[in-house]
Amino acid sequence: MGWSFGAVFFLASLWWLGHVTVPGMLALCAYLALYPAVWAGCAALIRPQSTRASITSALAVAGLWCGLEWLRSSLLSGFPWNGIAVPLGSIPGLRDWAPLIGVTGTAFFPVAFQSLLVPLSRPRPQLLAALTLTATAFLPLAFPHHPDNSLPPLRVALLQPNVSMQDKMFGDDSFQQQRYDDLIASSFAAINASSPDLIVWPESALPGRFHDAVNIKAFDSLLASGSTLITGCDADSIEGAAPGDWNPRNCVALLQGDSSQFLLHAKVQLVPFGEFIPFRRQLPFLENMIGNLIPRDFVRGTVIAPFPASGPIPAIIPLVCFEDSVGSHVRRFVRPEPQLIVNVTNDNWFHQSPAAPIHAINARWRCLELRRPMIRSANTGITCTIDTNGRISALPPFTNGVLDTSIAPTSGPPTPFARFGNLFSAAAGALGLAAIIVLSRRRLAPAASP
Repeated sequence: MGWSFGAVFFLASLWWLGHVTVPGMLALCAYLALYPAVWAGCAALIRPQSTRASITSALAVAGLWCGLEWLRSSLLSGFPWNGIAVPLGSIPGLRDWAPLIGVTGTAFFPVAFQSLLVPLSRPRPQLLAALTLTATAFLPLAFPHHPDNSLPPLRVALLQPNVSMQDKMFGDDSFQQQRYDDLIASSFAAINASSPDLIVWPESALPGRFHDAVNIKAFDSLLASGSTLITGCDADSIEGAAPGDWNPRNCVALLQGDSSQFLLHAKVQLVPFGEFIPFRRQLPFLENMIGNLIPRDFVRGTVIAPFPASGPIPAIIPLVCFEDSVGSHVRRFVRPEPQLIVNVTNDNWFHQSPAAPIHAINARWRCLELRRPMIRSANTGITCTIDTNGRISALPPFTNGVLDTSIAPTSGPPTPFARFGNLFSAAAGALGLAAIIVLSRRRLAPAASP
């Protein structure tokens, strides 16, 4: 039953992956459903026999849920998408637990509350426990977060070209050149309109590889305006690799001054069945099923460091696509200095599906957890700014446009979540599992007695 629930939940949450690979989507959902299955099995072991046992059981299964969400975000390459607390990011009080225990830890409250409402013959103590838990969940309202407005705002232009995947992947050379020229033209229009400090292009914006695609004359004239450019691009994992020896990395590039001055950051958190096939060599049937769609795995980046501050540009936390959904990854970039999270993404793999808004809602939790604002440039999807209270200001999705706005970076010591990550969830999971073992033994003991 638990696995069936998990399979239905993840199929409903991830069906749009079928636009890329149906077998991969089914395999991923089947794997992710194992976590609710484990939780449901453990919960069934300790069906409470009394009100007191119910309260203990509710806390135990809530802790176990947090631990399983932590495992889901960590095992293999990690896939924390759509944790149970993700929709709570707009609720004051609950969202304010994020900088302490993250989105996985915040899941403790809804799971425990629902578990406490399981009908019992004597519900009054259970109701009191539920009310106490609710009061605790909203305790942060007594200590509201006030963003640091002391740093000067940064003027940004976030491009959303809205190129279809069909055109992007299969357009001829003239179309690819036109796509590139349109990005340059939109950037110059933004420069003439507002002289932005920072221009951001989306994921894989450049045709070909980074070192092949740079139009030196166009880039140099663009950068001569004084603006800094951040763009998504593909690059070789080996500098100067031969054309037939392409080891692709999905990257973020920062260019400042002229086209010879650039920084590259390779994506670390790759998407299973999208950018690589898990256990490709060990499980040949996966290679046979979807190897034609993913002929070569992307090379995983290994560097976890922000782009350094330069001039008006603060230290940049560079993220590619799905990485802004992984709090345990993003937290490792946080430093006390002024910082801004920049995500480049391309959600048009999934057409006009719920993937884009769900992606943005997941990303919002990074701003809540780390107290760092975010800007996102999407080819299609949600091009937006997100402040440290999780407020989103966005272009209409699936349209061509430029979000011309300003946002202030933030500084300050790392939050507890930035320092310790999902420690609360891991500890809650371990304690919850230990409590379940003890409670299940007690429950089974009378049956084992002669």
